[in-house]
Amino acid sequence: DELFTLGSDKPFESAVQHAVSGMIRLLQERYSLSHADAAALTAHVGDIQVCNLVGPQDTAACLISRANLMTFG
Repeated sequence: DELFTLGSDKPFESAVQHAVSGMIRLLQERYSLSHADAAALTAHVGDIQVCNLVGPQDTAACLISRANLMTFG
């Protein structure tokens, strides 16, 4: 079971940035983490996956296993 956020943009690096920023916001809103804690968790256990590199925009996903949330803190 995982949380995931998507980001779409050109170039791919911008899509990754959007996906990671979305994950940080999600962790702050859903789990009441501070920005620093959400960013640290994402940096340590976040997984970036390529979803699309064809077409007008590239798409990336940022995934975090829910099991990692239970051990954080």
